[in-house]
Amino acid sequence: MERWIKVLSEQELQLIREFIEVDFKINHYQKKSGESYFVAKKKLNLIRQKIITAQSKAEFKEYLDFLVYEKAIRPSIAEVIYKKHLAEIGG
Repeated sequence: MERWIKVLSEQELQLIREFIEVDFKINHYQKKSGESYFVAKKKLNLIRQKIITAQSKAEFKEYLDFLVYEKAIRPSIAEVIYKKHLAEIGG
């Protein structure tokens, strides 16, 4: 669960804290920060995409680790598959 936190910058984590303080309401965030709705929404969408990508990487890696543990695939093959997966998702 904490892996996605590691991919966020300090500014992104601060933005999440600020949204928590305003009960996750963009209009309240706008008043507090002075940013437009569209800028705030874009920042949130970028954070969301980073989290989704991090979770996808973690889940896929865990599945490959499980297959290696179960001796369904060799570690070298799992490594190649994972590198290809990262290349495809832009990681």
